[in-house]
Amino acid sequence: MFKKILLAVFIFYALFGFILFPLIVKSQIENIAAQETSSKLSVDDVCFNPILRCKSEACCLRHWMKRRLHR
Repeated sequence: MFKKILLAVFIFYALFGFILFPLIVKSQIENIAAQETSSKLSVDDVCFNPILRCKSEACCLRHWMKRRLHR
């Protein structure tokens, strides 16, 4: 019984980490950047491996004057 509960918790953790966590983080990063800097941040992809690491790629920050500030 304990092994089944442990397996279910691990599966939930992995599914949350691989699927839901990147979606939440991406939207929150974009919202916080817009609020704090009055700029638009575009995040193409956020990858999170709950077992190994977190990684984001292709971030672009645009100032309200439509200038690209950073890659």
